[in-house]
Amino acid sequence: MYTYSQHKLLIIKALITITLVTDVYGTYIGYKDKPEHQYSINFDNAFYPSSSTAKSQLLENAVLHIMTDSSGQKYDCYIPKPPQEGDVEERRVPFIAEIRDVLHQSLSSHCVLRLAGWWTYEFCYGKHMKQFHQDKHETTEQSFLLGVATDSTGGQVKDIPTDDNSIKTTPYFSEQYTDGTPCDLTGTSRSTEMRYYCSLDLKNEAIVDIAEPASCHYTVSIHTPSLCVFNVFKPKQSTVLPINCYAHLPDLSEQLYMMDDSPL
Repeated sequence: MYTYSQHKLLIIKALITITLVTDVYGTYIGYKDKPEHQYSINFDNAFYPSSSTAKSQLLENAVLHIMTDSSGQKYDCYIPKPPQEGDVEERRVPFIAEIRDVLHQSLSSHCVLRLAGWWTYEFCYGKHMKQFHQDKHETTEQSFLLGVATDSTGGQVKDIPTDDNSIKTTPYFSEQYTDGTPCDLTGTSRSTEMRYYCSLDLKNEAIVDIAEPASCHYTVSIHTPSLCVFNVFKPKQSTVLPINCYAHLPDLSEQLYMMDDSPL
């Protein structure tokens, strides 16, 4: 015997299969970004449309699938049709010089600080990434350069999704800050990969993550609203499309189901 929740879970699994097969929207095609769709499933609709006209209106933007749970109960589930091709957004990858001009305008006039426990981190664009500790009198007791900007700092746009990406990625701009304070463990200079991400939620720049994937080699993530002028860096916005399921009424819904032969 299945519980009520298990009956619904079987239908949900079937509906997920249908939407995965019929929703042919990819994540990226070239550098054109199609909206990402998620689905919510609602079984608690108290009022089924009472007229054939109302049901026909439902089918203007959805496709009806009659689903049966393990107890034999049928449900009329309306799966919304995804938006048309007109919603595709162009995402051009900008030139490195364009990105640097934007970052220079937004970051060159000030340094970005982050207090993380014992250490304070300071990033000054085009200059250095620093780690230091101050006492209660704000006297610096320890200080390490994690990297400085040099002629070889370079720049690269990374994690651009492609058609065959199985893992969703967020594009960012990367620069290498090198020639920092010598590392006692490796005998080489400290270095940092600076990763700049677009943030639609922040008004100012912020250091949001600091990691050390290898001894004395760091990655620092900077979130900045300035980078959002380039569509390629904008986070993907998911659209939640509701799948509404009603207790099956064969006298009207089956007739409508037979009338609708268009693919999703």
